[in-house]
Amino acid sequence: MSPVKDDARYSFLLQGKEYSLTFQEAFSYGHTLMAGGHFETAATIFTRLAKVPRRGPRAKVMLSACAAGLDKYSVCQEILKIAFDGEDHAVIELLQAAFVYHKLGMQSDAIREMTKVVQQFENVPSACLLLGDMFAEQGAGKKAAYCWKMAIKRDRKGGAVGLTAHKQLESMQKARPSRRRGRA
Repeated sequence: MSPVKDDARYSFLLQGKEYSLTFQEAFSYGHTLMAGGHFETAATIFTRLAKVPRRGPRAKVMLSACAAGLDKYSVCQEILKIAFDGEDHAVIELLQAAFVYHKLGMQSDAIREMTKVVQQFENVPSACLLLGDMFAEQGAGKKAAYCWKMAIKRDRKGGAVGLTAHKQLESMQKARPSRRRGRA
């Protein structure tokens, strides 16, 4: 995919504080909020980003995940229908199932469904990002890293999903205890 040249900044009023962020920064921040369980605040960000033209379904997929995180399962499905208008409905069903299973704590089912999305729909790099997150939650660092690298590869150059996946990889590497060589 070709890079989208966009130096625009987007303003957000979140919890009484104003933020001015690029699309990529806002996407990454929204992802961080989701990881922390702050779905409502993340949804505010992704709602705004979902309206930006020429950005594909990335922000809408994340907004849909936020809706599931807020127990709004029909809203989750409606957002996915908008995101993938006119496309194969299997991606909608698989993503919604993954989001609902994840919210309900059925992690192996969520991973199974998200894996199907990753395998069948290469044009959905956000699925790779989210699958990596699911593996990281399970302590499967190698699988998480593999998925995040795939997200970077599948996203457009300089894209928000790739940037976010790169940050996930960096965070995982920083969290990994360093191994010392030498004799004890």
